[in-house]
Amino acid sequence: MIFPVPERADVLETKSQVLGLTLNGKSIAYPLELLSRRLVVNDTLGGQDLVVVAIDRGVGARAYQRKTHEFSLLLTGPEDGSLILTDLNDRRWRVEEDALVLLEDPRQRLLRLPSRASYWFGWYRFPSRYSDLCWLG
Repeated sequence: MIFPVPERADVLETKSQVLGLTLNGKSIAYPLELLSRRLVVNDTLGGQDLVVVAIDRGVGARAYQRKTHEFSLLLTGPEDGSLILTDLNDRRWRVEEDALVLLEDPRQRLLRLPSRASYWFGWYRFPSRYSDLCWLG
């Protein structure tokens, strides 16, 4: 490491990459290595339901609102290569940059939540972010 890191949390390697998210005063970090093995994670943070989608083996992970939906990955998407999720009612949602879009009614959108890809040492360094680490058990 080029610069010293005064505060460390040894639960992850210092340069592990994470997707960090803060909602309603609560924070969590999703290790990209784990997201690369589990591409869709339904979760709740700060009282808000969310889904994290790892686009390409953890790279490009994004968080979206999910309201009351539970999502899973549909392995066979349309020919354009877009990523499709299904909810428990077998409705299909396309993963777009700014929202999850219901295919049968594109007016229904679940917006992307603000998040940040970071190294673990960079995320952990901020006192308001000491809370949780998602282990995806």
